[in-house]
Amino acid sequence: MDVAIAGGGLIGLASALELAGRGLEVTVVDAGDPGQASWAAAGILGPQSEAHEPSPLVELCTKSYELYPQFVQKLQADVGFRQNGTLHLAFTEAEVEALEQRLTWQTQSGFRVEQRKHDGALKALSFPDEGQVDNRKLVQALRAACERAKVKFEKRALTSLEELPARIKVLCAGSWSAKLAKLPVAPQKGQILLLDERAPAQVIFGGGGYAVPRNGRTLIGATSEDAGFDATPTAEGREQLLRIAARLGFAGNLLDHWAGLRPVTPDGLPLLGRLPNGTIVAAGHYRNGVLLTPMTGRVVAALVLGEAPPVDLLPFDPSRR
Repeated sequence: MDVAIAGGGLIGLASALELAGRGLEVTVVDAGDPGQASWAAAGILGPQSEAHEPSPLVELCTKSYELYPQFVQKLQADVGFRQNGTLHLAFTEAEVEALEQRLTWQTQSGFRVEQRKHDGALKALSFPDEGQVDNRKLVQALRAACERAKVKFEKRALTSLEELPARIKVLCAGSWSAKLAKLPVAPQKGQILLLDERAPAQVIFGGGGYAVPRNGRTLIGATSEDAGFDATPTAEGREQLLRIAARLGFAGNLLDHWAGLRPVTPDGLPLLGRLPNGTIVAAGHYRNGVLLTPMTGRVVAALVLGEAPPVDLLPFDPSRR
């Protein structure tokens, strides 16, 4: 076997598919832990929405978003990919000021931002170069594509990377990555609701959260909690999200409520690169794991094959301090 990947979420699957397409023999090892961010996320593709200032992460996210049309086309499945933009609403003067600051630096940086009118909001901005994907369908489609490419899967928990039976080891275990290597990654709990409510035309940010169209219904997210590896939904989280829903104008019946664990690093940047022992790391994607899936797969393949990476990896060096 050429490559073994620890982690079967979106990052691990995309890396496996990219490597298998280059002719390598790949095995993915994953325990199926509850709270995996790939399954629990809302599927927002917002390189501008998650950016508060110019940074290497903004550039990385933008380049990954540009890869999405080609990336999903290869999967031969409808994964709910839509390039329908996002809408940001401000309801208070402080929120208006924050949106105006974002409008200024993003337009100065060359991003498209459009001012809109919206009933009930003091200010509204549209980011047309954003979109969404159904992350659960994406996980399933990637898994199916990997199986067609002869990627092997093992469902088991790892206590050490030494248990990976391969010449090259890749660590893509999200919030669990620090359990397998000395890495600055920690879980951050995020809860989401599914409401039996009309779906908005696009992702809407505002009121301290967001609303996402999903199969004719609406997702409301998301909390940010330090709760270790506890991925249990709570009554407090539900009430917080219902307040966000009401602020955004959604009040449908509650259909589902779940939580996931985002992998967070101290500086908010992902870990992309090689450790001193040779292990390749792709972890710590925080809120941008779904968005960064296409680019991360290409980065991992380049590192495995000894090629020049498609982006500058220095800001994301897993050994940085």
